[in-house]
Amino acid sequence: MSTAAVESPGTRAPRLALGLAGLVLALVVLNAWVSDDAYITFRVVENVLRGDGLVWNPGERVMVYTHPLWFGLLLPTSALVGVWWASVSLGLGFTVASLRLLVREVG
Repeated sequence: MSTAAVESPGTRAPRLALGLAGLVLALVVLNAWVSDDAYITFRVVENVLRGDGLVWNPGERVMVYTHPLWFGLLLPTSALVGVWWASVSLGLGFTVASLRLLVREVG
């Protein structure tokens, strides 16, 4: 006689959804990439964090980043986790937030 616990149908779907979400998250992080323009902002963020200012090359006062809002979001986040991870995690977070808004509006 088997002593295996019987799983109720109500607990299977949430566990399956959680597992699928974990798999999708792992695939997104493993396949994440950033465009070449992002590396311009990355370098400026790294220069600011080193104390060199909002510059491409220390000593040259030239604003090279093209998107101040993204720069402003990356700067404090990069101080915590590094610039690449900050970019990927912020991008993923905004994607999830957008999808939630879409589901709320449509569904």
